Amino acid sequence: VVDPEWFYSACVQDACSFGVARACSTFPAYEAKCREQGVFEIGSVLDVCGVCFGDGLSCREEYATAMVWGDPHYLTLDRLSFDFSGECDYLFAKDCVGGEFEVQVRNRNTTDQGVRTQAVAVRFAGVGVVEMYNDGTVLVDGVLRT
Repeated sequence: VVDPEWFYSACVQDACSFGVARACSTFPAYEAKCREQGVFEIGSVLDVCGVCFGDGLSCREEYATAMVWGDPHYLTLDRLSFDFSGECDYLFAKDCVGGEFEVQVRNRNTTDQGVRTQAVAVRFAGVGVVEMYNDGTVLVDGVLRT
């Protein structure tokens, strides 16, 4: 059986001296020692992401969908919807953390239908740029693909 006294003392010392975040480093050591002794049925203060007193959501991958359609209507990654009929090229979505991707949208005024999305370009880091036009044309790094 593992005597928790040393771990408890170390935890209290760390918490009082350095704050609760530092104290959390003691818990994995205690839990590992318990597992070494064959005790697996102990509760943990670490969530599945390894966060002390966490809720298990910090490492969860989240997915979202953004859309552009019509004259242009938009649905953003945070689920806001709006209409924008400006004639321009603009940044629609971008990975602001790792720079892995970027999506640009080109809106142009058509004589009979008003402003429409004419093209969407997606840049993937280390891969290149894919341009998709509303007439079905697709360019990959500037080269026409069929």
